[in-house]
Amino acid sequence: MIDPWLVYQMYGDTSLLEKHYDMMARYVAYLGSKAKDQIVSHGLGDWYDIGPKPPGVSQLTSLGVTATAVYYQDVKIMEQAARILGRQEDVKKYEDQATAICAAFNKTFFHPETASYDRNSQTANAMPLVLGLAPQEKRAVVAEMLARGIRENGNRVTAGDVGFHYVVAGLTENGYDNVLYDMVTQDAGPGYAYQLQKGATTLTEAWDTNPASSQNHCMLGHAEEWLYRGLGGISPAAPGFRQITIKPAVVRGLDSAQAAYESVRGRVGCAWRREDGRLKVEVEVPVGAEADVHVPAESAQAVTESGRPIAQAEGVTSIKTEGGAAVFHTGSGVYRFESRD
Repeated sequence: MIDPWLVYQMYGDTSLLEKHYDMMARYVAYLGSKAKDQIVSHGLGDWYDIGPKPPGVSQLTSLGVTATAVYYQDVKIMEQAARILGRQEDVKKYEDQATAICAAFNKTFFHPETASYDRNSQTANAMPLVLGLAPQEKRAVVAEMLARGIRENGNRVTAGDVGFHYVVAGLTENGYDNVLYDMVTQDAGPGYAYQLQKGATTLTEAWDTNPASSQNHCMLGHAEEWLYRGLGGISPAAPGFRQITIKPAVVRGLDSAQAAYESVRGRVGCAWRREDGRLKVEVEVPVGAEADVHVPAESAQAVTESGRPIAQAEGVTSIKTEGGAAVFHTGSGVYRFESRD
């Protein structure tokens, strides 16, 4: 259901949306048949989350949160797919359905007084934040609740198979990369470093490396995406990487990072390092693409490109300052930005 949409995002290829549209529509209709007042509440929920009991069926997050959030995600994909494929008769139908699901979800699970969802678990706060279910005026506070919950838990993850992907995305999209970095590197467990300490050479099914679980499982590997989108800062801003966002997370505790992705248009790269009080960011934009590059800096005037003031840099246009970074628009090529660290 979601895969054809992801393929379109990464490659700009609509063929899978066209091929599987009817099947996707049937699946959304099936979920609707399982819903009561727009809420779907069956399944395993946030499988293998960290609770007081042995891992298995969701313990910290109600089944209705994960199931309904994904139901909403599926309907929004159908709305967008219908628009892209010119199926205008379906656009309004799915748009109205998504609006109804969103209203029911917030009525059932959102607590306005605390700006948290359900039982305030990491998964319950992350999913509506990432999927657009959280009210716009409450998004910043919901993101803060997500980050605070992780900090107050000793930077430990509690999300399971379903929720962890959204935790990673929620922190990344809302400027909490330092929280995410601390969460994935702490070694007191549960987490990746803890698995390494216990001798794991592959990802295990359970965060705590429970020997009864699979010892070679990919389901908790979502942080790998952050290595590219977060530390490397590489994201498609338009399907098929016609437009690219390069927004590296220069986190505390690291002096350098580099990432590259072989997109359908060619290699997209970003490497940054701290050196002698300076921050150096090198980016590579493939032919036929444009990029908005976020360079941590007080202002555009505090940044140079290939040793030249931005005003003299070829192919670089200053756009704005946002979130502690100067944002520049570039065409294809290799650019070397530098600012004070």
